[in-house]
Amino acid sequence: MAEVCLSPVPFPVCVQAASFLTTTVYVKRVDDRRLCYYPEAVADCTMPSDLSINNGFYPVVANATEGLSIHGEAYLDSTYVGTNYTVGTHVKTLYVRGTVDTQIVVDSENATVGGIDALEYATVNSVIVLQPNVRLTNLRAQTILFPDGIEPGACQLVNVTTNSPVQIAPKTNGVDVDLNNAYFDNVRGNYIALLHHAGTVNSSNTDILWLPRQSSSNDVAVLSANNGSNLNVARLTGIFGQQYQIEQAAGSIVYVNKQAENLFNLLLIPSIVLLGAIVFSGLDFTTEDE
Repeated sequence: MAEVCLSPVPFPVCVQAASFLTTTVYVKRVDDRRLCYYPEAVADCTMPSDLSINNGFYPVVANATEGLSIHGEAYLDSTYVGTNYTVGTHVKTLYVRGTVDTQIVVDSENATVGGIDALEYATVNSVIVLQPNVRLTNLRAQTILFPDGIEPGACQLVNVTTNSPVQIAPKTNGVDVDLNNAYFDNVRGNYIALLHHAGTVNSSNTDILWLPRQSSSNDVAVLSANNGSNLNVARLTGIFGQQYQIEQAAGSIVYVNKQAENLFNLLLIPSIVLLGAIVFSGLDFTTEDE
């Protein structure tokens, strides 16, 4: 039998203990204690069947103080007026609702940023990721930037639409960016460009261009599923990472010979659909690795 959704702490502390997704806390007085009931109070719990006032339950708006919850959650909507919003280390989940005219800077490791669910995408100007293992989900943004030289680690982009390519690259040549266990699912609007990554990247319904630094490596791979495609530039041309140079702008590949110049002009334009029609249609990239 499922456990009842009874908060481990009484009112009024229970209001701050509730998740930001909890809109109402139901309070019932039993003897000299005011007990709180709300979804997610305990794992896999069930709310009481009769939450009426006649049964002793009084509804209270959760998180009415707009303070941070003890779960490390924060909430962002159109009422925010700043040009930048920083997800600090004390925030592990940032819920974004509607359209917010701001740039989000994610400076918290293992943080999740995005809309409430897949049916309610949130829209922001841009997102800058500064820490590893960040998850962006149910989100629309003009640009998503991983500054050159950071280690994204097992980052995740799930149900994301962006107008500009998402580019991940080292700051200097001769090194690799750790992307082991990174995951990209349903990234739309543009493609993902990976320059000199290390580890295995998994993706689904996402187009990825990638250039390994070494001519052969057992620990570098990009695996695609469903409608996703990935193109190993080195395998296509025989030109590997060390034969390119890297600009300061993350992910930009500049040429050192005529063949690379032609490739540069082909790849780094925001027309992955056209590129896919030319290259992806004739090749099977269901499981592509180096």
